[in-house]
Amino acid sequence: MLALYTGAFAQSDGPRLVVQAGHLSNVTALAWSADGKLAASGGEDHQIKLWDVNSGRELRSMAGHGAEVRALKFSADGRWLVSGAMLGGDQSSRVLIWDVAQGKIIRSLAGPTGHVRTLVLSQRLVAAAGSDRTIYLWDLATGQPVGALEGHEEEIVGLHFMPDGEHILSADRGASLRLWSTKTGKLIEQTRAAGEQLLAMTMSPDGRRVVSSHSDRSLHIIELVQSATDWHWGTSKVLAKSQRAITQLAFTPNGKRLFAAGLAAAQAVQVFDIAAGSVLSTFGEGGYSLALHPNGQFLLLANWK
Repeated sequence: MLALYTGAFAQSDGPRLVVQAGHLSNVTALAWSADGKLAASGGEDHQIKLWDVNSGRELRSMAGHGAEVRALKFSADGRWLVSGAMLGGDQSSRVLIWDVAQGKIIRSLAGPTGHVRTLVLSQRLVAAAGSDRTIYLWDLATGQPVGALEGHEEEIVGLHFMPDGEHILSADRGASLRLWSTKTGKLIEQTRAAGEQLLAMTMSPDGRRVVSSHSDRSLHIIELVQSATDWHWGTSKVLAKSQRAITQLAFTPNGKRLFAAGLAAAQAVQVFDIAAGSVLSTFGEGGYSLALHPNGQFLLLANWK
């Protein structure tokens, strides 16, 4: 089911809205539209559903993938929804662009040969990556491929565009973090987060901090420094040590707080103060996916069905 939280994000505050999500199995991907009026969910049942957030009403259900949907992103103008999925037995396309108003597929993006674990959008590009260890780039408006970034040695589980839209950060299971130029296709810098197997990665909205979570239950934060010509890695430190592994991360819009959740059913969502490295509050229950509203005041959490 889907639970919508708001307010102080404290344990005493229950969800504002709970929706039996309509998926036949677990919800594995969530996304908000830029205006915060719509949400999208994807599931192990291969389905994508669009929701009116204020009422909790399901607007439509969309089928096109042949396997579990693992990534969703709305375009900035809200017209399109991009989805990525695992590799299905029917070898169906793993990255699709949907017309939100009509609920129809308008483009099928060719390239990935394995599971798609993560995807991101800039104003002009779609980027997706996963088990084949390659980052694929397409023109968002036309769907035409514009490049492929290769070099990772393990499955890619995290992608983020830098604020300038011309650089992209990637993270793999081996905790390798790489910064690329989307214009030249060249690797700019790479480093390795200090934890064990990497489970999740996120970036602050200003592009100056990267947080990674690891199988040893550690959270690491690495600074990014912008020079006159490029970005470079700065200092790194352990942000916190969680009682259980963290698999979902999301920064607030001002970059001062971090939401973290894990798979365990009894595992509460934690809210971290980035500057202090401390937990401000806990609430809710763990789940497969979370998504923070663009204004940072609402959190959508997918619990186990």
